[in-house]
Amino acid sequence: MRFGVAGVLGLVVPGAGHLFVGRRRAALVFLIPTFAVIGWLVGLLLAVGPIGVLAIVVSPGVLPVLAVLNVAFAAWRILAAVEGARFEARTPASVAVLSLGLAVLVLVPHLVTGRLIATTNDFLDSMFAGPGVTEPSAEPEPDITPPPRFGAVVGEPRRPDNGIDEAGTPLPTPAPTKAPPKGPYTGGGGAGALPPLGAAIPWDGPGAIPWGDDGRFDLLLLGSDAGRDRWSRRMDVMLLIEVDVATGRVAMIGLPRNLQNAPFPPGFARDAVACGCLTGLLNEAYVEATARHPDRWPGTGAVKGIGAVRGIVSELTGRPIDAVLVADLMGVIDVVDALGGIDIYVPTAVSDDRYPDPVLGRI
Repeated sequence: MRFGVAGVLGLVVPGAGHLFVGRRRAALVFLIPTFAVIGWLVGLLLAVGPIGVLAIVVSPGVLPVLAVLNVAFAAWRILAAVEGARFEARTPASVAVLSLGLAVLVLVPHLVTGRLIATTNDFLDSMFAGPGVTEPSAEPEPDITPPPRFGAVVGEPRRPDNGIDEAGTPLPTPAPTKAPPKGPYTGGGGAGALPPLGAAIPWDGPGAIPWGDDGRFDLLLLGSDAGRDRWSRRMDVMLLIEVDVATGRVAMIGLPRNLQNAPFPPGFARDAVACGCLTGLLNEAYVEATARHPDRWPGTGAVKGIGAVRGIVSELTGRPIDAVLVADLMGVIDVVDALGGIDIYVPTAVSDDRYPDPVLGRI
């Protein structure tokens, strides 16, 4: 049975099987690297704590490395077991013991670990955009060119919050209001989270955690009115969710879409307006950055618009925004479908000739 016992000990602690059969020098070849890795892991745990280790594990690029190390460690254990027992006499019983040890101690744990790593990596990839990833949307990015006029408007004029009157002429900028007090937060987002508030680009911080030094993860949820055949997008739903990563406690605040004079973050946009604020409604921030004054905001396309919303909300609330999640009209449908969907039976056609046209008003 020495063959089986030496092999199983080598699986549990690489090098232990060599000690069992009296091969001390060979045992050091396996024991020294093994205890060096264990010592490093214990030191890391004592230095940063369980939450810090978890933050490192979920950092970009770490999980694929762990997947490779998982396979390498499995191979290292098998090599230690086979090499430690190779000089011992084999019997059917000892071979069976070693085979059972391989299945229980190596194959099953490492396969489960590999599956967990792959699943976690896919989940993080779906939640956080990486380099070069544009804003996901069920619909193409809405056109930011104001729609053409067709005929005269009767009754309700078009909505004034897009800066164009009922005749299609741009409205003058309202008289500047008194500058509001600056928010308490003047930094540039959490260390290793999204970049400074004026630079809206996808999160790309190798080795960084997706939240700031304060141990809180701030997620901005946006409900956009963008959809098929709609002009640009407005954020009609804005929820700031803050998670304490140590305790899991969650706080949430809703921001009114019609709030006015929201302060701009530091940069060209703030300097260009006397009040340093968005004189229109808060839900117009995306249009402000992509259609009205795109030269005042960094980035391009959706990155520019979402960055402006993020910067304004952060300045307004005094919190760094670590991540942004946007759902448009099609996104609402996808969410409902993901929850099982809703079947609605409509026996007859519904037609409302008096429903206001989104461009021309009531016609």
